[in-house]
Amino acid sequence: MENGALSLDEFSCLMDEVGIDPSAPLCVAVSGGADSMAMTILASKWCNKGHFVTFDHDLREGSRKEALQVTAWLSELDLKHVILTWDGEKPTSDIQAQARGARYNALENYCIKNEIPNLLLGHHRDDQAETFFIRLLRGSGIKGLSAMEKISKPNTTHSGPKLVRPLLDIPKERLIKTLEEIGQPWIEDPSNENESFLRVKVRKLLETTNIEGLERDRLADTAKRMQRANDFLEREVGSFIHQNCKVKDENSCTINLNSFSILHEEIALRALSFILMRFGKVNYPPRLKKIERLYENCLRSDYKGSTLSRCRVWTEEGNIFIRKEFK
Repeated sequence: MENGALSLDEFSCLMDEVGIDPSAPLCVAVSGGADSMAMTILASKWCNKGHFVTFDHDLREGSRKEALQVTAWLSELDLKHVILTWDGEKPTSDIQAQARGARYNALENYCIKNEIPNLLLGHHRDDQAETFFIRLLRGSGIKGLSAMEKISKPNTTHSGPKLVRPLLDIPKERLIKTLEEIGQPWIEDPSNENESFLRVKVRKLLETTNIEGLERDRLADTAKRMQRANDFLEREVGSFIHQNCKVKDENSCTINLNSFSILHEEIALRALSFILMRFGKVNYPPRLKKIERLYENCLRSDYKGSTLSRCRVWTEEGNIFIRKEFK
């Protein structure tokens, strides 16, 4: 693997791999950190219609100043920079997850408003490894342990842009060298040193451990292998749903209970999760423990029904019924 700065030719090859046309409008999410700044520099030289956007969470003192610093840097490069702000009352718990959701929502809506089909994100190999390890600690299954995808669907709005991560195989060290080579500064987020966050603890552990195998390359490679297994399982789920799920209207469906009961449990859990998201019109799957409990309930002869992911679920006359709940 190369160890030096990431060249424009290499970046162009990475963008070819994800099938992005340099003549198409492109939105680049710029936090001001080394990874997003390196991506911004390279993308600005590669594409013709780049939009460079920062989301200010406004969760700590100095965040606005940092966003304006990014504006100043990009102005020196003759690049227009847009700052989006998280207005309103901020959460007091689960802050990182809530902030992540707000960021994706704002960026995806910006792309919709400006008719931009692709949103470029700066996730790199180190992020891949850290995410895998965090999910392992949380007891995630195959899907959770699978690698982040280079191209994925929007997080919050179904009509939004594709999320594109061309740098997933590139270590952060190379992105830092890319900036150092051209003398471009970047912002060091002070929250990256806050060990009350699990990701920061994991990052420091991976930087200092001498346990053989507990290293970013090994973890990222394992995540890719999990992705292969996940792709196979997803195809099996799709096949089952196509054959055994009957859509009654836009808010409800039935699943043949006999066919469901003989499914491998992993396929059944995934099928339930997908269908609940589809008819409950929610963006995230239910917790694994909750979907496992629902699966067990659906196979019980005395199951009277329950609710999950904004859906009412019950069994009757050899079918599982799933209907969106209206309040």
